[in-house]
Amino acid sequence: MFTDLIEVGWQRGVEGLNTDNLAYKMRLEEARSGLTRREQGFACGLVLEGGSDVVAGVVLSCLLALVHDPESQQRARAEIDGFYDEDTLPKWKDERSLPFVRAFIKEVFRWRPLVPAGVPHKLEQGRFEYPTSYTPVSPFY
Repeated sequence: MFTDLIEVGWQRGVEGLNTDNLAYKMRLEEARSGLTRREQGFACGLVLEGGSDVVAGVVLSCLLALVHDPESQQRARAEIDGFYDEDTLPKWKDERSLPFVRAFIKEVFRWRPLVPAGVPHKLEQGRFEYPTSYTPVSPFY
């Protein structure tokens, strides 16, 4: 299932477009690791599927924010277009060079957090006990 995707990752690494990807690194270490191409595909697929729901949530929240604020959308696009051309892939080291985009993403995380800011827990000290008829209400719904 994922073998086609690891071939794409390998080709991008060979062509020098992106040598910092899991598929490329696994293929380089193939002899040492002893993993077959199929096992490499499953390993890459697990990583892909494990992070896809989180990324989808962030992307949807970001799109919602961009639709809500077209002025910020234009400003972020201008900053990205001014830094990258069509043939350049973004790299983590470039993050500091895009202050508005970075601030926008942080604001999206503040506005629509992926996980609750707090987790309900049991009182461990003191004598206070909730009455049995009391139902605590969580601010997260």
